Amino acid sequence: MKVKFLNHDLDVGGRYLTTDLRESNDAFDDVPALRKRMAEDGYLLIRGLHERDQVMAARRGIMEDLDSRGFLKPGSPPMEGIVNPDSDHAAIQSAMSNKHLNRLPELINLVEGRPVMDFFARFLGGDVLTFDFKWLRTKCPGPGTFLHYDAVFMNRGTPDLYTCWSPLGDLTLQMGTLAICLGSNRFEKIKQTYGQSDVDRDLIQAAFMTPGWGGPGGSRPCFVITSDDGRGAGKSKLAEMVGLVWGGAIQFSHNEEASKIKTRLLSPDALTRRVSVLDNVKSLRFSWAELEAMITAPTIGGHRMYVGDATRPNTLTWFI
Repeated sequence: MKVKFLNHDLDVGGRYLTTDLRESNDAFDDVPALRKRMAEDGYLLIRGLHERDQVMAARRGIMEDLDSRGFLKPGSPPMEGIVNPDSDHAAIQSAMSNKHLNRLPELINLVEGRPVMDFFARFLGGDVLTFDFKWLRTKCPGPGTFLHYDAVFMNRGTPDLYTCWSPLGDLTLQMGTLAICLGSNRFEKIKQTYGQSDVDRDLIQAAFMTPGWGGPGGSRPCFVITSDDGRGAGKSKLAEMVGLVWGGAIQFSHNEEASKIKTRLLSPDALTRRVSVLDNVKSLRFSWAELEAMITAPTIGGHRMYVGDATRPNTLTWFI
């Protein structure tokens, strides 16, 4: 049998894809054995941890929400989760579009319920916490979620953090299940290099350092600062602080015309600035071809007040 994994068709049971995973239900009450298996395999496969009724209640709540927003095929049973081919597939799969589902009572009862929390309290040997935000995956047919290393995004300074993946219903291989890279827990070089990263810490550090980079014009990344907490989370303040380090930031509105932005960037005051900020962008799909050109072009050209046509090296670092 072949299944699609990312962009590849793989044989189940072949060289690259197996379903032969060691189950740990037999050692469920033996904590030392569970820890030993985790150290050996990098995972624990435990079946039936959740009550089925709770799983299906969470699924029902999610599917009814997706159906109410037109994401499921009209007339189909919502519990089957058949995607509406005419719906916005990107929105279905967007964590931002579905973040309200993270606090769905039926989902919280499942993923923060006693079976899960009691298991981890025994496994870790003490009180345990879970993140308020849940990484709910509502995926359409297609390539799925690409390979990633959870520790880089979630650990926040502790190695004692574990991901618990809970399928919300009966999933076949064709529908898409969790895929793990067997033996990756022993990839020591990756663990000691990339595995020590913290995506927010490292990107914030990069944001402060990039304006001082001496590379060619148009080669600096654009930093997009987002937050699930809405206003008051410090998004604008972070960009402002980066600007202060480098002599101040040039502030723009996303409603400004590109020609006016270029004129401002060519003013005598702006020529000494290294940071540009486009603040209060509300759209989840912000795309502006002229802005993209201003970020990536080696030079920025336009009209300079009282002078005429002018250009400047594009040494700006943009924050949105």
